[in-house]
Amino acid sequence: MTTIYQKSGSVITVTPTVAVAAGAIFQIGGLIGFAPKAIAANMPGEMIRRGQIKGNKPSALVVAQGDQLYYSATTGELNKTAAGNVAAGFAPSAFAAGVTDVVTVL
Repeated sequence: MTTIYQKSGSVITVTPTVAVAAGAIFQIGGLIGFAPKAIAANMPGEMIRRGQIKGNKPSALVVAQGDQLYYSATTGELNKTAAGNVAAGFAPSAFAAGVTDVVTVL
């Protein structure tokens, strides 16, 4: 079968089983993305899958440029712990302890 390009995949339509707030990072299975608009539970909505997004991280966590970041559905934070979390992307720059925001490149 021939491979056929369908679309960029930067924004995909998903149907979460729980409500997702506008501006939230969220997970569906192995997908991590950003909700540009609120999505009601069990209704289709948009998930942004490409670009840089800012999320929360544990205050004590030190992130170096290029570190792999993971999303914790339990805390809603980005961290560097693979176990029990889903790969979210990479840090484009460093983030010090005491800082509660981190940027990830999806």
